[in-house]
Amino acid sequence: MAKPKRYSGKELRSRRIGLKLTQVELGRQLGMNGNSIARLERGEHQPRNPLLLDAGLELLEQRAAYSRIATATAGE
Repeated sequence: MAKPKRYSGKELRSRRIGLKLTQVELGRQLGMNGNSIARLERGEHQPRNPLLLDAGLELLEQRAAYSRIATATAGE
């Protein structure tokens, strides 16, 4: 069985900022506490299931991209 990758706090922070969310807002979207997001970003903890965290972030990023496209095409 493949060992899951270590999750980078810098990567998480970068993705959160790209979504224009605070730690608390991202935590709410992912069903986590904002303090948990902060600890992950600082590298104090690793997620129990990095694949699930990654899937949640991917979904939020896709939703944000769709929203930007819908907003851009609505003004045409």
